[in-house]
Amino acid sequence: MNVSSGSVQYRVHYLNKGWSKKYSNGQWVGNGVNSLDAIQIYYTTDTTKTGGVYYEAVYSVKPYDNNKYYSEIHDTNWESGDGNQTAGWFGKPFTEIKIRLSKC
Repeated sequence: MNVSSGSVQYRVHYLNKGWSKKYSNGQWVGNGVNSLDAIQIYYTTDTTKTGGVYYEAVYSVKPYDNNKYYSEIHDTNWESGDGNQTAGWFGKPFTEIKIRLSKC
């Protein structure tokens, strides 16, 4: 995952394995073995390029056995520890993710 302006942090939850470390801008996530069942994403705006307007990552995932996406998540915030928002359902792998930036 990468952005052309600002920065993005993310981590994934491996099915039956737990959370990965946090990654940022373009680092590879996944171990090629375990399925992913949850993800957390946080976008940091470079306000020098947006005229002072802040954006957030809005994202959702679609489980492998359903044709509908789960509810959208708005920026995971790790300031309080483990994060306040997670896309996915522990124990149920996802196969697709939608991500967009939205004004705060």
